[in-house]
Amino acid sequence: MRPHDELSGRGLKALEDGDPTAAIGWLEAAIGHAEDEIELAECYRWLALAHADAGDRSAALVILASALELLESGDTAELAAVCHEDMAEIAMATDDVSLGHKHFELARSLFTATGQPYDAANCLLGMAIAVSESDLDTAAATLRTVYAEYTELDHLDGMTEAAELLAEVLLELDQHEQAASELRRAATHRLAGDDRLATATIHQALGETLIKTQQFDQAFEALGLARDHYLQAEAPLDAAQMALLIGNLHEDFSHFAEAVEAYQLGADLCATHGEPLDVLWFNVNIATVAMTTGDFAAADPVLRHAVTTYADVDPERHTESLRFLGVLRTEQGEFAAAAEYLGHALGIAIELDAPRAIADCHFHLGVVATHSGRYRDGLAEFHTARALFTELGLELKNGACLDGEGICHYALGQFTDAIESLITARTITTTYGLLNQRAITDIHLGVVYTEVGRVDVAEAALRSGRAVLATAGLATQLVYADANLGMLYTKQERYREAADRYGAVGAALRRLGRPGAAGVSDQNRAAALLMLGDLTGSESALDAAQRGFDDDPAYRNNVAGCHRNRALVAIHTGNFDAALTEFAAARAIGVELGTTIEVAKCDFFVGIALFERSHDAVSVALDYALPAAIYIDHVRLQFANATDRIAWSKFYAQLQSALFQLAAAHDDPHIMAELIETSINSGTFAPVPAADLARASAIAALHQELAPPNLPTAPTNTTHSQPPPTAAGASTLVAGAVLPMLPPPELRMPNGTIALAPYRAASVTRYGSVNPGREVRTW
Repeated sequence: MRPHDELSGRGLKALEDGDPTAAIGWLEAAIGHAEDEIELAECYRWLALAHADAGDRSAALVILASALELLESGDTAELAAVCHEDMAEIAMATDDVSLGHKHFELARSLFTATGQPYDAANCLLGMAIAVSESDLDTAAATLRTVYAEYTELDHLDGMTEAAELLAEVLLELDQHEQAASELRRAATHRLAGDDRLATATIHQALGETLIKTQQFDQAFEALGLARDHYLQAEAPLDAAQMALLIGNLHEDFSHFAEAVEAYQLGADLCATHGEPLDVLWFNVNIATVAMTTGDFAAADPVLRHAVTTYADVDPERHTESLRFLGVLRTEQGEFAAAAEYLGHALGIAIELDAPRAIADCHFHLGVVATHSGRYRDGLAEFHTARALFTELGLELKNGACLDGEGICHYALGQFTDAIESLITARTITTTYGLLNQRAITDIHLGVVYTEVGRVDVAEAALRSGRAVLATAGLATQLVYADANLGMLYTKQERYREAADRYGAVGAALRRLGRPGAAGVSDQNRAAALLMLGDLTGSESALDAAQRGFDDDPAYRNNVAGCHRNRALVAIHTGNFDAALTEFAAARAIGVELGTTIEVAKCDFFVGIALFERSHDAVSVALDYALPAAIYIDHVRLQFANATDRIAWSKFYAQLQSALFQLAAAHDDPHIMAELIETSINSGTFAPVPAADLARASAIAALHQELAPPNLPTAPTNTTHSQPPPTAAGASTLVAGAVLPMLPPPELRMPNGTIALAPYRAASVTRYGSVNPGREVRTW
């Protein structure tokens, strides 16, 4: 045997045996015995590969370059092609994608020229990988060509790899639909090759992609196939992870029985093949379903055990367990404990730099703040959570954030912002098919529309939401839906029905162990009984409410409501001093919480109480009542829709009649004149901003969707003349039109004074009313 053959043979054997250092020695020795340039170039190639295996890729590139110099002339295309391919692969390993692309291209040209289509396709695949670092569109186009070439060669492995890589590139381009198609193709090829583990991995990626494209039924199918293939591949813990994902998805869609079934499968797999800590995690997820469906007793011990168990061994699961326990305490009305658990979870999540967990904690802290009457804090938490969810691409989560923001805006008297937030939340939950979440948002919309006075839309929203919750069997949420129907009945002056409804709700909440929430129902029942003239029953209900609140700071807003209702009872019984004391207490809490409308209401009724106690106090009474009424009237100006302004004005009209009584009792006739002039000075219409038009379209679509089908029309009364068609058309047009209104201008009276000037100034000082700074003459 020639010395070159012997030495190079030993070098190749060492290289095959994984000993590149020995290979380098033998191959360097063989170089000195090479008899021609082709033999030398081939030896250089093997030496370069040995250096690459030894980790010295720079030396490998230099040696390959020397080999290629030797192959520049002569019939050496096949060896030159493999040298270029080797050089490209080593360059890619050093992250020199430009050099890699160049040599893949040179190799492909030579392989094509020498009739080696499979190797040419491999090089085109390498070119696609190289270009994907800088130009994803070109990479995608190249991979499609690669797939076509492998298909023509009927090369299953090549087709599979090209499809998988193309899916990755398309995902980077956010072309999820096309990526899903490629993943289906890849899964088919992997299954044809009987590679169950790879098939499972691709189906998992397909399921996660289909979630992004909102094809949830297909996502369930893909994740189920991934689970099954993992089991067939004898990868039970991977199958358990799929069971967890499937359970989470079912839970998001309120498929509670299916979620528990998936979680139980995961727990069983981990009990047989995994660790006790993994079994516990599936039990934690089962506990979250129990919590959502109102079985707090089942959820509590599991979550407390998880918090203790994971504390020192698994910070991620410890964080989530703390968060779940915080959510449970929120559901139980223990808001201080909830805030403590959630704050602890947030601190750990920040240390772990876990943005999803951070976002979840901010969201739930927003819920706690809202329930605790800290509405501005709630808005801040929801805004933070929503920004983080948006960065993470989790738009699905933004529906709940916007729902929370809507409730905060409502509590702060920002009704237009509340409606806009809730409608956007509703759109998101509809898009993702989250019917139960949408039902809750519908109920919240019903609450806002009830307060505004749009009882038709309110009732449709409340009943629509309640029907969905009833179908889903969410007993706890159903109780709260019934409470909000009581609010609607009160607005409709159906006081007996409201009182009965609140009584039933309060009893149900006590059975659920929610004394604070039951207290809220008692508070509202007291208001309904007051309107029925049952003062004794009203006071008894208020006593029960305050026992439920038990000095819990979370119910400060409700305590204020109790003070206000006690004050109204006291007015009815003629105990005006007690009324003033109660109004003062309610007002102080309203100032603390930022519920300005409630503060203004208190001030208005203080004025009424002062006047009722002594008509001699009419001036002081007006000093309280009139600025408050001006502010309450200005609330309607936030509505671009004329119908909403008209509905709100019905509430103000009740206050206005009392104002005229006060003005009539005052010895200054100018006050009555000014009140009359300002009462017909409702404001001036403004140009319609594009945002208002878009908002109006969204609101109109909501109203249309919530409208009950096939409502019977009122019979035509033919015995009386009907209004002219033009008049009817005009009233309909104005009622539903988008007609934004500017605040009314100041009115210059004939005596030179501005109408109600001191009262307007007081309104601005106390509540921040809009002072337009412009005037018109009244004569």
